Amino acid sequence: EAAVELGLLTEEQCDEWVRPEEMTHPGRTEKPLPGGQRLDAIRSGGRRATEVERSGDPARLRDAVQRLNKSRAPQRVLQVPQKDLEKAAEIARAESNKSMTVKNMGGTQRQRVRKKR
Repeated sequence: EAAVELGLLTEEQCDEWVRPEEMTHPGRTEKPLPGGQRLDAIRSGGRRATEVERSGDPARLRDAVQRLNKSRAPQRVLQVPQKDLEKAAEIARAESNKSMTVKNMGGTQRQRVRKKR
């Protein structure tokens, strides 16, 4: 409606382009994985898989790392709150069979976790 009021769209264009049902879950980018699991996001043309885990619960962090391991994306990112960064990196080092980045939600700090040999 604001776009129509500003003269950016006509009423017809607004009706054609704007889908209210799509506004109820903005940015939803979940992608299915084998076994019925879902990954939070795949971006950059399928090159980067991102999993966000806000709980800080070790079991949920392990699950997030395992979902990233199942991803075929060459870049894997686990995003966690700042207070959980060290714990998440430690779990990723123990559980991951692939390289990944663990970073805080703001993206200001990150730790690189190397693939186990």
